[in-house]
Amino acid sequence: MGCQEEEPLVQKVCELYLQISSLESLKPSKDVNTIFTQLVLTCMPPSPIDVTKLCKRVQEMRSNLIRLCGEAEGLLETHFSTILGSYENPLDHLTIFPYYSNYLKLSLLEFPSSPNTPPCPNQNCLCGLWPPSPHLHCFGLQSPHTHHLSQL
Repeated sequence: MGCQEEEPLVQKVCELYLQISSLESLKPSKDVNTIFTQLVLTCMPPSPIDVTKLCKRVQEMRSNLIRLCGEAEGLLETHFSTILGSYENPLDHLTIFPYYSNYLKLSLLEFPSSPNTPPCPNQNCLCGLWPPSPHLHCFGLQSPHTHHLSQL
């Protein structure tokens, strides 16, 4: 199949990359949220495309897109960390972060597969994910809005 550049999925991701890379800023905004939502929805369905067989130009674009996604995610987390930090009890407001439930679900997937993860407290757990690979960090916290992994 050569470069696989003719694949509709590759074409759509390339289009979205061009839109993302032309944004003035990756800070949370309506435009940023819309384009990244389109990217997520585009990439969610399973695909038979072998990314190792993409041509060099598309692989470079993919690498740049991954970097831009990481940068945007960091800006999103910073934005919501600032908001959460303004509350007297930030843990009571974690659910304002739009991807809070996704982070909990990712932690649930990762927790059993990490052989070096210490046992999680049996009451409450605060999950933190940091690139390049998510790592689960558990802390014993007393807050009605923190979730133990078994509650998911």
